[in-house]
Amino acid sequence: TPPRPSHSLLARPGGKVGGFHRIFDKSARPNHFASGSASLEPQRSAYNYTSMYYVYILRSLRHGRLYVGITTDLRRRLADHNNGKGGRHTRANGPWELVYSEPQQDRSTATKREAFLKSPAGLKEKKRLAESLSDNNLKELVAPHITGQVFERIEPLLKGYSHDHKYIVWCAGAPRFLLRMTPAQSLKRRQIEYDALLALSARGIRCPAPVAVGLTPCGSMSFSLVEYIMGDDAEQILPGLPEDLQYRLGLDAGLELWRIHQLTADEPHNAWLERRVRKYRRRVEEASRLGLTFFGQHLVEEYIERHLGLLEGSLVRFQHDDYHPANMIIKDGKWAGIVDFNRCDVGDPIEEFYKVPWFTIRSSVHFARGQVDGYMEASGIGDFWARYSLFVALNLHGSLVWEHENGSPERQSQWLGFVREIVETHDCAGNGPPKWYKEQA
Repeated sequence: TPPRPSHSLLARPGGKVGGFHRIFDKSARPNHFASGSASLEPQRSAYNYTSMYYVYILRSLRHGRLYVGITTDLRRRLADHNNGKGGRHTRANGPWELVYSEPQQDRSTATKREAFLKSPAGLKEKKRLAESLSDNNLKELVAPHITGQVFERIEPLLKGYSHDHKYIVWCAGAPRFLLRMTPAQSLKRRQIEYDALLALSARGIRCPAPVAVGLTPCGSMSFSLVEYIMGDDAEQILPGLPEDLQYRLGLDAGLELWRIHQLTADEPHNAWLERRVRKYRRRVEEASRLGLTFFGQHLVEEYIERHLGLLEGSLVRFQHDDYHPANMIIKDGKWAGIVDFNRCDVGDPIEEFYKVPWFTIRSSVHFARGQVDGYMEASGIGDFWARYSLFVALNLHGSLVWEHENGSPERQSQWLGFVREIVETHDCAGNGPPKWYKEQA
């Protein structure tokens, strides 16, 4: 049993907030995107990309032979093959490159797909899939959409946690476009992202302008093509900037986030509320099934149950859903834009801030404080800290589940430390700002 802390996040509030009741209604949710309007309703994929099996194809860099396998972690499995931890065949024929992957809903379907691609009947399809992401095929795919540009080359982009295949398209000596390749089943998701970027670009939001979305000619992959935003990764550059500039850039990021949240959602509030509560309870169950516990867990859960009534007053707006410095671009000391809308969703705008104590303050507390100040000044939200605290707590279980399924044992231990730090430094019961904010005020 995790130790019980004595203060901060877990101090018991004086009474129940609101009249929240548990909701189990299974009524259907709307699933359309209002094209051309300032509203969004994502159609979620049937695939849970953080907990599933992948069928993958490797190509030997020594002589071009192909290898088919299954895994729940593409990066780790590729590293294992190249470090001699795979079977005799991969040890003898490495090094390898990943040329194709596709998600499957469970081990059984992944195993059947693997067996087919390894069989004589699947040989032709295996070769076709392996070539679907070749340089020539990618060039042919993007060429109709970049007319007027002098194409130069396509380079893989390995940054980020997504298992999507991402490429930078260079034209006339500079990166001009970002190409994302995903399984054909995710086409609806790519279309949602495309339409959202179209609506946000029309509002003057500094985000990648969408260029094209669709299926590859063979139909095995979906793709999206957006313009590339020039500049530096904010996560890397912020620590080296003057503190006052870090704060000003945070103000810009907060204002831009508020402007993003002016894109409203079609999903009714009650439907969103049901979905959000179910998500929390599902994450609690997943954490329990995996044996994941954390510092002060019992009282955190009590705190959440006492304060879920706050969600009854939530706005439902478009969310970037991954708004932190690793997805922000800085150029010449100025805010250049926000990228990677791959996880976009709808919900309470303040939930965007739950990643601040996980990621943003690791790069710059001054930037984090500026982001909050810029947003609060623009929005005028009076109960910001109460909502912030609730969403930080609501996402603790899910964050640990995600890291368990995607990270190394060392990182999992580090994240447990982050949870303890968050629990000890957040004044949720008092509805006040956390320690990281107060120390910079």
